[in-house]
Amino acid sequence: MSVQPLTSEEAGNLEKNYDRLMQMAAELDRALYAVNLEMQEAYKGFLKVKTELDMLKSEKTTIIERSRLISRMLSKF
Repeated sequence: MSVQPLTSEEAGNLEKNYDRLMQMAAELDRALYAVNLEMQEAYKGFLKVKTELDMLKSEKTTIIERSRLISRMLSKF
């Protein structure tokens, strides 16, 4: 659901129509709830990918440190 701002004319017409205002409030509430659910799912995905990235960074650091150690050992020959 795409929510657009009200025009001045629409706002003026709505001030006289309580039932339509209540309907719009309910529609906006449903839209907000749906967006919140989507955001929660997106955040779960983000956390999963971030954790994977952090693990890969840690593995990369370990590989680099081992490479440096081996290079130092090889330089003694």
